[in-house]
Amino acid sequence: MWPFRRKVPDPFPADLPPHRGVAHRALYDRFVPEGGQAETLQGELLRSATRISHEMFSNGGMNWDEDYDRFAAEVRTRLTDGTFGPRTVAFVNATVDQLLASAAWYRQRDARLEADPDADEDDPPAPREAEVEDLFFLEQLTELWCNAHPEPILRQHDPRMRR
Repeated sequence: MWPFRRKVPDPFPADLPPHRGVAHRALYDRFVPEGGQAETLQGELLRSATRISHEMFSNGGMNWDEDYDRFAAEVRTRLTDGTFGPRTVAFVNATVDQLLASAAWYRQRDARLEADPDADEDDPPAPREAEVEDLFFLEQLTELWCNAHPEPILRQHDPRMRR
């Protein structure tokens, strides 16, 4: 069982909030709509990190598409905007890079298998995938980001986003 509260070494803030704790739920309820895109940067960040975690845990990334690439870009953009220090930024970038590299590898593999069912014998090794705990840390960082930016910041609707 994952700990609810844990002290972690650098690159993270010394004391992360509990993963999906009461405060996180309150932010989620405040900023994320029942369906579709959020009207605020806070809501879209929370929604993006949660959607990524859900997709990876529940589906193993099999539904990862351009919308998930956009979710990952949202997480990267907000969590590397200067709110956190350089080590946290490096962690965020590395984790998002791992997510995108894994997704690209699987898309390429699936395309090869569709063209030639025996192609998997020649697949290069898959890239290292993001760890479960890394995705939890991203969600916890989204809560800290929202706490650092408490006033709603309006955003424009992205017409390309289908999820």
